[in-house]
Amino acid sequence: MANPIQLTRGELLPGAATAPVTGRATRKLGDQVVYKDDRFYSAFPSIVRRRDGELIVAFRRAPERRLTGAAGVSHTDPNSNLVLVRSRAGGESRSREPELIWAHPEGGPQNPCMVQLSGGSILCASYAWYQMPLVKDAAAAIQRWPDRSPS
Repeated sequence: MANPIQLTRGELLPGAATAPVTGRATRKLGDQVVYKDDRFYSAFPSIVRRRDGELIVAFRRAPERRLTGAAGVSHTDPNSNLVLVRSRAGGESRSREPELIWAHPEGGPQNPCMVQLSGGSILCASYAWYQMPLVKDAAAAIQRWPDRSPS
């Protein structure tokens, strides 16, 4: 039931935010599972290769709703979080447990998109999804919405 996050050597990962730019055709060498946990639905990977060769794969991890009777999974999940795993030796070794990038108490962060800057820092962009209750008067609901601006 779980979907593993896989690294595909020499080929763009579906949904990946970055890809090798070689200017020539690539060929697939194989697949490698870098994270799998049957309790979670993991999707939307983004990968960067550090200067030292370390691979960092960030992805969205959400509860596997089919385990509790749901018909399927959703692109957005209010209980999702962003995590990453690290891999060395060309993907042959990897972290066992993912590191938390971001979790929000009121909504689910989605679709991490990483880019490595020229100085070596990694920027990870994302967005959070919040499930709003169905309201008949949207204008009145917006007026009652708490102010979330920084103080």
